[in-house]
Amino acid sequence: MYILVGFFVDLMGKKLILVVVLFATGCSGIIAHLVTNSQIGVIMFAIFQMSGACIGLMNSVAVDLFPTKYRAMAVCLSMMMGRVGSMAGSNLIGVFLQTNCGLSFYLFGGIIIGKKRQWED
Repeated sequence: MYILVGFFVDLMGKKLILVVVLFATGCSGIIAHLVTNSQIGVIMFAIFQMSGACIGLMNSVAVDLFPTKYRAMAVCLSMMMGRVGSMAGSNLIGVFLQTNCGLSFYLFGGIIIGKKRQWED
C-alpha cells in the first residue's frame, strides 16, 4: 500500500489521495461489521487497517501547511498525537470489542471518515 500511495502522489496529489484512502478505509471498517460472509469481512477488516499507509502523507501535508519556523513543532505534535491516539485506541478497542463489537467498527470507521471530511475542505 505504501508503494501505491507513493506512486499516485505525483499523479493525483496529496489531498485527493488522503480523501480517497481515508474514505475507503473508513467505509470498509463499517462494512466489515455488516457483511454476513466471513471471508468478505476479513477482507474489509484488512482494508480498514490500511489507513496507516497515509501517516507519512499526513506528515507531508502538515509540513506544507505550516511556515518554516513552525514546521518541526507541527510534525512533532502530529506524531505525538498519533502515538497518543494509537495507545488510547488500543485500550478502547479492547473494551469496545468486549462490550459491543459492532460499536467499535462503527466508531473507528466513523472517526476515519470524519478525518477524511477534514482533509476534503
